[in-house]
Amino acid sequence: MSQLKTEKVILLKRVKYGESDLILHGINASGAKVHLFARAALKSKKRFGGGVLEPLNCIQAVYRETEREGSEPLYQLQEASLIHGFPKLRSDYERLELAFYFIKSISHAAQMGTVDGEPLFNLLGNAMKAAETTSNLLHLKLHFEVKLLAIQGVLPQIPSRDVFMNSSVTASENLTLPNPEDWVSVQKEVALAMSQLP
Repeated sequence: MSQLKTEKVILLKRVKYGESDLILHGINASGAKVHLFARAALKSKKRFGGGVLEPLNCIQAVYRETEREGSEPLYQLQEASLIHGFPKLRSDYERLELAFYFIKSISHAAQMGTVDGEPLFNLLGNAMKAAETTSNLLHLKLHFEVKLLAIQGVLPQIPSRDVFMNSSVTASENLTLPNPEDWVSVQKEVALAMSQLP
């Protein structure tokens, strides 16, 4: 017998299904990919009103698991409430573009059924929060990539590694390296490592 489950989910993508249903792809607080089926989502303003099911949103999702033979689990979304909509991302193209880059990167890294991937969820949430206000998007992007590579266990030996690892991405604009020229080395090595991810 299926039970209702309530958890935080950051929505990565939504796909229209039929006339009024939606299939939502997200990452939960355990860092696992989840697929949610929102029946009549485009009609039901009571359950899913106010743009709550838009990509980038962090929501509180109440869902029930349904079985689909031979495919990934699809959960029946019963209710959803908005926790954080990251509104400042939606009014600035560069910030929005970076946020979607974060989502794409995390989506590749997350797996179905992950139970120890909380750092991925936290990294995505903190990076999107930082993208709303940072004055240095390039530093934020690099800091995000360093953290993502570290979580996946493939971070190369970069200069000033500890500076990046001991600081949250929310403070990326305040990062200073002992040798300013190290920024170029870090960017090159991180770009190479990111290009080699599956």
